[in-house]
Amino acid sequence: MNELGPKATMPKRREGIRGVYLGIGSALAFTLIGGAVTILSSAFSDRDARLAQLPQMAGRLSLLLDREVETTLARLVGLSSSPALLQEDLRAFHQQMVRTPIPKGTVLALSDKERQLANAAMPFGTALPELSAYTPQPLFFERLEGGGTYISSRVYGPISKINAVTVSMKIPDADGRLKYILTTAILGDRFAQLMRHAEQPLPGGRIVLFDAMGQELTGYPDTGTVSAIPRLIEAGKSASRGLVTDSDVEPAVVTGYDRSVLTGWTVTVSAGRKWIDEPLVHARNLLMAISAAVLAVAGLVIMILRNRVSRPLQEMATQLQDAKREAVELSNTLISARTQEHRRIAQELHDTTAQKLVAADLYLQGMARKAPPSGDGQAQLTLVRKLLSQALDELRTFSFLLRPDHPTDQGFSDCLQALVSGFCDRAGLRCATDFPPWLDDLDEQTQTLFLRITNEALSNIYRHAKATSVSARATVTGEEWMLTIEDDGVGGVTFPSKPGQKLVGLGIAGMAKALAEHGGKLQIVPSATGTTLIASVTTGNRRQFS
Repeated sequence: MNELGPKATMPKRREGIRGVYLGIGSALAFTLIGGAVTILSSAFSDRDARLAQLPQMAGRLSLLLDREVETTLARLVGLSSSPALLQEDLRAFHQQMVRTPIPKGTVLALSDKERQLANAAMPFGTALPELSAYTPQPLFFERLEGGGTYISSRVYGPISKINAVTVSMKIPDADGRLKYILTTAILGDRFAQLMRHAEQPLPGGRIVLFDAMGQELTGYPDTGTVSAIPRLIEAGKSASRGLVTDSDVEPAVVTGYDRSVLTGWTVTVSAGRKWIDEPLVHARNLLMAISAAVLAVAGLVIMILRNRVSRPLQEMATQLQDAKREAVELSNTLISARTQEHRRIAQELHDTTAQKLVAADLYLQGMARKAPPSGDGQAQLTLVRKLLSQALDELRTFSFLLRPDHPTDQGFSDCLQALVSGFCDRAGLRCATDFPPWLDDLDEQTQTLFLRITNEALSNIYRHAKATSVSARATVTGEEWMLTIEDDGVGGVTFPSKPGQKLVGLGIAGMAKALAEHGGKLQIVPSATGTTLIASVTTGNRRQFS
């Protein structure tokens, strides 16, 4: 009986160890399968997002070009009501065209049915070409007579000796028939400048603008050859926006397109197939690496179980520290991305919306000249122009807050000074600042945080406070750096909020959260003379400032 005992327990022990191995193997297998599903799902989502990015970029560029054409038409409408043109004083009208502010890369001209009569790029009286010298446009006079405006395909200009498109407007006689043609020629360089400013080509691809006849107007990078889009033209007949894959070229590309209803032009944004499929390649390599890692972990676990060695807790602690560091880096990356997006929006507001407001004001000027000197119509036009001017001032103020112009050769204290002073100048507020030189020695994260809070606070003052003055200063007290911004507005906001008070907006909540992530805090205190905002960050082992 004594000999049977040990022999009977050994199979049970082996079965127990085998069960542990099977359990570990099953857990690793489920982990690998789950990880593979997650990685592949994420890779396909990234690939689809890259594909979707192509027509989205084309759509944004198409909308930008439509706005340029609409602004051009508004400029022509304003010029069409010129007293000099109505009185047929072509010399005076030529001087008005020369003085009219137009973007670089555009030209103004006046023609009759036979030839050009005046061109802003040439002295008045210069011999100008006949209209037959330009590339024929199908049904040009018929469409201009019927619709009042015409947007051409690519035209070769004998004066500038360069390809361009034209936006033309009918100037009728007393019977409503075509008398003059007021035209703006937009050179390809102007379109290229607008498009380059808005979007950059994706890896392995190009951005190209085609006219309604499928002719390339401009494209970049410049390949030295003219692109053709027969497949895109066929695709555009069924859908104004979409994707086309071209595997016949080497390397293969995928092209997103958007066709404008206003102009009939097509914007194409292409990218290399290699870049499109990059997430799938990364996923494949990652799965291979994970599989190898899982096998290595399985072997390591078996060795640990056999040798009865404790798990490496130190390695887990190191991984935790790495994860925390990556989280901080991700937060900084998101702040940088947000700043870049603000700069892009500010530039678009300046280049498009502001231009439209100016064009609308020009149109109202023309209407004011035609309206009776006295009466309700003249008063209403004056009021509308005043409202347009106020809207333009507000747009420029918010554009400045989104994209302040800080000199790169100055320190952070000078940047804050320029931000607050520039805001007050644009908003018409009195300003008092005190930003000591030690601000230049703050770490980059704290500087970014203070700059973001200053932007948000100034924006809230402009939108809500109805203030007449702003005071901003930075101080260091004990173990805290403090940024204080005060105004003499209506106030009424408290943070942290007290019971029964209205909850603060997302901007204030975002400032408080960003400060909390860096060990700081936010306080907003209303007073009898306005509101005081205090943002503080613990200095820790701070430097000694002179």
